[in-house]
Amino acid sequence: MKVTGTNKRKLNTGVVFFYVINFFVLISFSKFHTNPIYHIINSVLTIMLFLYWGLTYIEHRIKLTTINILSLLYLVCIYGYSIYIGSLQGFSDPFIVITLILFICYAFTHHPRELFVAALIFYVFFGVWQFYLEITYSYVDEFEVTENWLVENKNVVVRYFLPGMMFTLLNSNCNNYGLLSYKTVVPLTLLATTIIMSTSATGIIGTLLFLFFAFLFKNKMPQRLTINAFLILTMASFALILFYNVQENFTQYLELFGKDATLSNRTEVWFFAVEQFLRNPILGNGVGSVIEGANPLMEFHHAHNYWLEALRATGLIGTGMLLTIYVISSNNFKKQGNGNASTRLFVITIITFLIMGIDESLTNAYMLIPILNLSGVKGVNKVK
Repeated sequence: MKVTGTNKRKLNTGVVFFYVINFFVLISFSKFHTNPIYHIINSVLTIMLFLYWGLTYIEHRIKLTTINILSLLYLVCIYGYSIYIGSLQGFSDPFIVITLILFICYAFTHHPRELFVAALIFYVFFGVWQFYLEITYSYVDEFEVTENWLVENKNVVVRYFLPGMMFTLLNSNCNNYGLLSYKTVVPLTLLATTIIMSTSATGIIGTLLFLFFAFLFKNKMPQRLTINAFLILTMASFALILFYNVQENFTQYLELFGKDATLSNRTEVWFFAVEQFLRNPILGNGVGSVIEGANPLMEFHHAHNYWLEALRATGLIGTGMLLTIYVISSNNFKKQGNGNASTRLFVITIITFLIMGIDESLTNAYMLIPILNLSGVKGVNKVK
């Protein structure tokens, strides 16, 4: 793979350091937020970065792409409504993804190498930390483990570290290291092992799928393998499970991942989530709202399905906007062509998240929408 002119210039260490700070502030691990002082400081820094990147776009007259505008409108609408009805608990939550979009799109356009290196530093540092904690506090039950790990839920570990695997391969492609180079193998193995050791079935499947797709399509990807195709496939799969219980025909395979026909009682949660959606189908019940169960003592924090969570939290309006973002992103990536390594990795990452979204709501997947927004970046074809 050839190194383009964009990649030949000397690495700007000052920019790398600043980008590392951006990652550290915006992708903050839940363990830290148990400390109220840290939470306040992190919230203030998030707002400061939001203002910085907003002013940067204004000062340099950087035009937002169609998908940027739609994503920002979507986030403002769903978070604004959630704040209005009082369902949103985190004050800085609305600013995190918005700031990540502005930061990632700018950095990928102007300093792609610095972005990849900064991401690699961030994810490897916290990957080692999480790996150490997983070894020290081995899996006993979910509540005991999550009090000690950086990521306080085993199912969320993959949502933090899968983008790190993507950035590892982006950095490898950008610098022409090769898949078998230690600079690629070591961080990729660390992050993959960290996810697998969390013992989350969804995380294990997602990691294996990402690696399978990444190595299978390292040179070229079929034109039909698009985000839109997997939108239809994953939605259809969920509908078959929800309405026809097709998973009951594969119980012997589910047992390999510690699952049963109820998918760890997810089918029960889906029933209550559908009921909640039908009570407020247009606007939804707000981001951060809980799902009430059969009695007042039974409640669930999310729907355990990506699109059902979108429907019950943001209604038909919010879900329609989110679906439009995916469709536009898919079309943009398709126009760029599958001959570009960065495009392939973005698509593979999003596809993997969509598959995991069949039985997970993908909360805390902060990088998902920013990656979708990279489909509109003009500089995407400069990074081979």
